[in-house]
Amino acid sequence: MALSALYLFLPKNCRAEELPRLRPAHLAQILLFFVLVAVIAALMIERQTTAKPTFEHATGYTIGVVPFENKSLEPDNDYFSDGISEEILNALVGVRELKVASKTASFYFKNTNENDAEIGRKLAVRLLLRGSVRLIENQVKVTAQLTDVSNGFIIWAQSYDRELQDVFAIQNDIARRIVTSVTPVINPDEQIAAYSTDNLKAYNHYLRGRDYLRMNPTDTTLDSAESQFNKALRLDPAFVQAYAGLCQAKLEEYRFQSSTDDFDEAEIACTRALTRQGHKSKNWEVHLALGDLYREAGEAEESLAQIEVALSMRNDLPQMHISKARTLGALGLHDDAITSFQKAITINPGFWDAYLELANYYYNRPSPDYPAAIAAYQKVLELEPNYARALIGLGSVYYMNQQPNEAESAWQRAEESAENKGTLATLYSNRGLRHYYEENFTEAIEMQLSATRLAPTDHKYWGRLAESYRGIGDSSQEQAAYDQAILFGLEAEKVNPNDWETLGLLSLYHAHTGATEDTRRYQIRMLEIAQGNSTAFYFASLSSLAIGDYATAMAHIESAVKNGFSSELLANDPDLLELQTREPEKFQTLVTKPTD
Repeated sequence: MALSALYLFLPKNCRAEELPRLRPAHLAQILLFFVLVAVIAALMIERQTTAKPTFEHATGYTIGVVPFENKSLEPDNDYFSDGISEEILNALVGVRELKVASKTASFYFKNTNENDAEIGRKLAVRLLLRGSVRLIENQVKVTAQLTDVSNGFIIWAQSYDRELQDVFAIQNDIARRIVTSVTPVINPDEQIAAYSTDNLKAYNHYLRGRDYLRMNPTDTTLDSAESQFNKALRLDPAFVQAYAGLCQAKLEEYRFQSSTDDFDEAEIACTRALTRQGHKSKNWEVHLALGDLYREAGEAEESLAQIEVALSMRNDLPQMHISKARTLGALGLHDDAITSFQKAITINPGFWDAYLELANYYYNRPSPDYPAAIAAYQKVLELEPNYARALIGLGSVYYMNQQPNEAESAWQRAEESAENKGTLATLYSNRGLRHYYEENFTEAIEMQLSATRLAPTDHKYWGRLAESYRGIGDSSQEQAAYDQAILFGLEAEKVNPNDWETLGLLSLYHAHTGATEDTRRYQIRMLEIAQGNSTAFYFASLSSLAIGDYATAMAHIESAVKNGFSSELLANDPDLLELQTREPEKFQTLVTKPTD
């Protein structure tokens, strides 16, 4: 059985659901009284003096921007309030003296009931910016306040009533005032990044596109995002951020649908953003996105070069070091990859995605470190108890670590909080694997069918479905599923010809369709690229066994165990039954005592 179902393949644009919170009523009333007193006092001081407020920066200049509340009559104007929040956040990111919590982390708290102190703790920030936006026809009213979460004091507050055409000025003014309040030694005019368009209609479409990208990645939301970015670019063909947004939308479409056309269009959009940004602009986002694209295409060296360009502009953002860590891992520089992950965590200890990426890496690297992966997943869940992607990963590690009850418990919690189709597809496929190993093939088929319905172009789910049909002896359905797996696997190979996992699975698919020559060709390429990965040896064993090469199959199983593959899982693998039957003593020794 191809264990790659437990190899994490999770969408990035996810929203977790609101978490319940319990607080003692009397304590809340007392705290509210003192907070109100502090708020009134702070506002009175601000109105009576033009002096800049002092800020005791015991933890440095750390700030989070919670999505501004939409108070417009039209709920659809959420995109506008979210866009203002995001643009202010981006402006603050341009100030080197500030450490700004990531958008992914900050936007989690949209429409939640978390108090400022709790949000500050989870984001690991001292300052928190909140606000609201009311949009009525051509008038916009924006209110904002900056709070020191360590004591509840409001450092700065302001409201703006402007014509809608002044929205850029509103955003810049808010950002400048915050910077002036917390870092008076900085000249905001020189620090805050400029916008790349002055076309209000183009900017409006850009905001709508960004709003769709924040939603769960489905055909509808991604098509809508692409449409909005293209409308922005028709109005302003030099709008750099719109090209970067289009690049991200097309890349997400590729991840969701595995279409090589989407990947090609993503690369074109990113390249255009790069060439149009100008020699004075510093759009690190463009280089970072291009680095991610190159890594997706298996061009790790070029990916690292682009990420280094981005780091030369900003090296204090966790997502930079996470992206670099992924690329270093792809280059086989595993110790350096761990160092980069740790760097991201050091920069922002409250950024749970950094712990998630580290956990995924411990789990998926050539010699998995299950205890380290479990610890990192648990750190994510300490910060966000219902984070579905972390729960799926934790369940996968538990299962590989021979803790099936703990795995199922984590997966059940993940199903209750799953954010989108991609997450659910991974969850169903993992559960299907468990049924397969327990020889409950009918249940395995149901789970894998559910996964293929949610992610119809992912070759891995079709391959696992084929294996499940083989378990009940339905050869016609098995071959039909393998045909689909090969079709989509070849599409994935076009994008990244050096993805050892795809190559290994293609070897296995071809083995079960009788294509011996293709089986060996893909197997050889996989082993050359995988550099001793235990799962790669496992794939090689399965494909060798399927074409009747039993000696080679046994040799690869020995290498898999030697490099850290679970010997206990091998002992219960239905696909290895023939190997067990042919060499029972050797196989039993192998799975009960791993090779040194």
